[in-house]
Amino acid sequence: ADVAAAGVKWLESARLTDVVLDFSDVSKASSAAISVLFEWLRACHSLGIVVTSIALSAPLERLTSLAELDALIGSPNAEA
Repeated sequence: ADVAAAGVKWLESARLTDVVLDFSDVSKASSAAISVLFEWLRACHSLGIVVTSIALSAPLERLTSLAELDALIGSPNAEA
């Protein structure tokens, strides 16, 4: 929760127009990492920041596929 909140705070203050979310170094499949990703995606959407791409590690790709979340991650700028 602290990482998600810190990221949202940074997104709010950075005044970005676009961003790349890179989770490729996350070594273990973790629902916490996916929660952080979705919190940041919601923040980007509400702030009008375009998510250029999302990079996931192999373990996170497997987890998102099992949870059937890969379509949401594949279209990060669509409204959830």
